[in-house]
Amino acid sequence: MTNWLCVVDNEETYNKCFENGSWGVRGKTIQTIKKVRINDMLIFYIKSKIFRGIFTVTKEYDKDISVEELGLYPDCVKFDNTHPKKLIDTNNIDFKEIFGKELSGFVRNPMHELSETEFETLEKILK
Repeated sequence: MTNWLCVVDNEETYNKCFENGSWGVRGKTIQTIKKVRINDMLIFYIKSKIFRGIFTVTKEYDKDISVEELGLYPDCVKFDNTHPKKLIDTNNIDFKEIFGKELSGFVRNPMHELSETEFETLEKILK
């Protein structure tokens, strides 16, 4: 199982992703999303400095053009969106102390793999 950080530009986009249980990307990040497997975990981060929960992947990479009309990227994976939405404000978290790097080091790309330690730490914060 692999753990992934998914970076969303705003709350509106996150809500569309959550409501449709679909996380999509474009450009060079398509190569990254193709590595995602069923039962991998996705942690969503909104650039307004908010984490929004941990979700389990239920369907691997696919091109789903039906989500395009919703303003989502069709190169996507599906996730279990039955969990309640969590909202964790990151302003009070010292990422440099916890991870040895600033939060900006995590959120440069729309999606990247988290180490087991990074995931476990974020999981504790999100519970």
